[in-house]
Amino acid sequence: PSKHHRSVMPMALSSCPRLSHSSPKTRLRSLRRLSASRADSAGSVPVVELANGLELASLGIGAWAYGNNTYWQTAWDAQAEQSAADAVRVALEVSGGKPTFDTAEAYSFPQGAESSESIIARALGVQGSSASVITKFAPAPWKNGRDAVVNACKKSCERLGAREFVDVYLLHWPGLPFQNDAYLDGLADCVEKGLAKSVGVCNYNAAQVRDAHAKLAARGVPLTINQVQFSLMYTRPLDSGLLDTCRELGVVLQAWSPLGQGLLTGKYSRDNQPPGIRGSAFGIILEEIDPLLAALDEIADTHGGKTKGQVALRWLMDQDGVVTIPGAKNASQAEEAYGALGWSLTADEVARLTSEAAGLKERVRSKGGVPALVDRFLEAGGV
Repeated sequence: PSKHHRSVMPMALSSCPRLSHSSPKTRLRSLRRLSASRADSAGSVPVVELANGLELASLGIGAWAYGNNTYWQTAWDAQAEQSAADAVRVALEVSGGKPTFDTAEAYSFPQGAESSESIIARALGVQGSSASVITKFAPAPWKNGRDAVVNACKKSCERLGAREFVDVYLLHWPGLPFQNDAYLDGLADCVEKGLAKSVGVCNYNAAQVRDAHAKLAARGVPLTINQVQFSLMYTRPLDSGLLDTCRELGVVLQAWSPLGQGLLTGKYSRDNQPPGIRGSAFGIILEEIDPLLAALDEIADTHGGKTKGQVALRWLMDQDGVVTIPGAKNASQAEEAYGALGWSLTADEVARLTSEAAGLKERVRSKGGVPALVDRFLEAGGV
């Protein structure tokens, strides 16, 4: 395997070295190798090289639901904690001890009964010293100045088990216009102080990515990741030109909610809607999603009995420059997610699913309702 793309191997983390800044052209070569790496054996996890040379697993585990008893309607108790620990164990085993986990300071109160960061730390314990962790600064209106970012990063390091640094530190969403320059300076400060190996943003549109890229570059710090919602149920990054912008700048696009918050697995239906807010928001989508699910099923069968969810993840990872972080609350969900590795869709299958996703979007829009309003609002913002 090339130096830009290889299977994950254990790597001890004891200090936060300065990493080099490769060019966007070099970055894109590594991303395309990621998409083309079918030679990796089953059970290994390809890595992507970020713009500063840091390597992350191309498929990480999202921990939004860890400790969350509001949006995800999870009763967080000892059994749920053990299930999360089992998911972490699977990630460690499959990735050769070097998995990637995604969390955030905002995934605690008031969203959750427990801090997702702390749950990750407990689950990793001593065995997780080689795991890569992505976490995020919540740019609330009352958090002012660059020092707010640095201080929040220090607190996240503490919650993550008294780590000296995090691997990637992100702005969770764009702050108020007068705050963003200071927040970006705060990200650069975190790198300079050794609190973060790498930095990035979340939920930024193309213009915002360009601006953040330029401002961080002026500090000599590369923008490495833009983490956004992206799935067959939500294709805005593809439709808006955001993915093209990230490719141009050598910024990895990391897809959150890649399974459409469970809808693309076939787990839910019109008669079996997800609990809480998701049921209210996604009811219209569930009325129109059957043609897409049928296509996922058909393609899954042609690949030796893969699942709908694995095909949906593969569709993302077969896009140049895209990596993903499916959520996994237990061992079986983690195992299924990693089953998206080691094989590929054909170009025709990718095109078919892209077309089915466009059809779903148009059907939902024609019916109106909350999903259509949200979709139009995000379109106006270019996200």
